[in-house]
Amino acid sequence: MLKVPDFTLPELEYIKKNGNLTPREAEVLELRNQEYPPTIENIAEMWGCSPSTVSKTIGSLKKKIIRLL
Repeated sequence: MLKVPDFTLPELEYIKKNGNLTPREAEVLELRNQEYPPTIENIAEMWGCSPSTVSKTIGSLKKKIIRLL
């Protein structure tokens, strides 16, 4: 399973530049790369949506990251 904090700063910059990310995917990438990343439930609360919406966004982000690697 890919964990965003496992990436180095140059790798994250590469993903942001070449991943064709949506604004929400880019935001999740930033949020999940923090030292103490928020939970899916916390992100859902910030966005005003359901946790399943956040999970779908994370799934979409993971697919794009895998394509880049």
